[in-house]
Amino acid sequence: MTSSIMEKNGNVVPILLNKDHKILDGHNRFTGCQEENIEPKAEICNIEFQNRDEEKLFIINLNLNRRHLNKFGRIELALKSKPIYEKIAKEKQRIAGITKVRQNSDEAIRVDKKIADDAHNSRDTVRNVEVILAQSDIKDITKTRLGKQTIHQTWNHVKRNELRK
Repeated sequence: MTSSIMEKNGNVVPILLNKDHKILDGHNRFTGCQEENIEPKAEICNIEFQNRDEEKLFIINLNLNRRHLNKFGRIELALKSKPIYEKIAKEKQRIAGITKVRQNSDEAIRVDKKIADDAHNSRDTVRNVEVILAQSDIKDITKTRLGKQTIHQTWNHVKRNELRK
């Protein structure tokens, strides 16, 4: 957000706060308001979260639905929810008393599917992005984030580098 836009229009989209008045969404808008000495507009979220993980999932999904992201950006953002979904899956399976062997395979499949659904992509594409983020260099990741290189091109580059080792 440039200061000229903030100066001219102020804080148009309200900053979203939790019940403890901590920012859920709008950190950059809040910073812009501070820089321009503008009184920020804020709203308290009326959702009762059971825990901090629910709050984090809400923020991730809010941004997935609101932001204009390319495929890589959507998946990268959706992957931020993976540790939370894994934790939820483990807890559900612990409660259900599922055996450890089945637990590990079922959990991975369901978590991957949930992330793929959130990102509106396939599980294979989500897995490819995970490989890219784990094994690619920052140059290729940046190109892919900016849309100068496709996920497929970057993934192939990672695989070619793997074969050279």
